[in-house]
Amino acid sequence: MERDPPPPAASSQRPQLQPASNRKGLLPFYPSMMLNAVIKVTIDATAEQLL
Repeated sequence: MERDPPPPAASSQRPQLQPASNRKGLLPFYPSMMLNAVIKVTIDATAEQLL
């Protein structure tokens, strides 16, 4: 019974995202993936410049 409260608390942190549709919930993940790709490319370019 104690494990039930935590999940709702985590879901309550995202009330504005409107988790009514799964697609909207996936949107935040795409920017993070793009940022990771950009950061990786930037690090590679910086490494080449340093070498």
